[in-house]
Amino acid sequence: MIEREFAVTGGHGSAKCVEVMRVDSDAKTADANADRNLAQARAFLQNNDWSNISVDLDDLSAFDRKNQERQGLSEGTMLAMMVHDEVVAEFRRHGHLGVGVTLSGFGRCDDGTAQ
Repeated sequence: MIEREFAVTGGHGSAKCVEVMRVDSDAKTADANADRNLAQARAFLQNNDWSNISVDLDDLSAFDRKNQERQGLSEGTMLAMMVHDEVVAEFRRHGHLGVGVTLSGFGRCDDGTAQ
């Protein structure tokens, strides 16, 4: 589980985010190394320093902002999606997604400001 606070748009406080991730086996892509890959991915999830994850709504493109508004997504929802994407990207950078391994999760960020 990853719990962090991120500044909200315009620097008006912060939003507290919680991301719960799970590493599972993927039978569709498994090979002879699947068990080893799964163990390494689980260790990475538990042992990696996730404190370096940083997301900012100001980094969203105008296109993404329009989509956010059109879909009625709150800033908290967008932050949670961005945190999830950063975790997935970190797994990819370290080669822990793919053969025999899948990553799933859900996140939530409050929409108010934390003091």
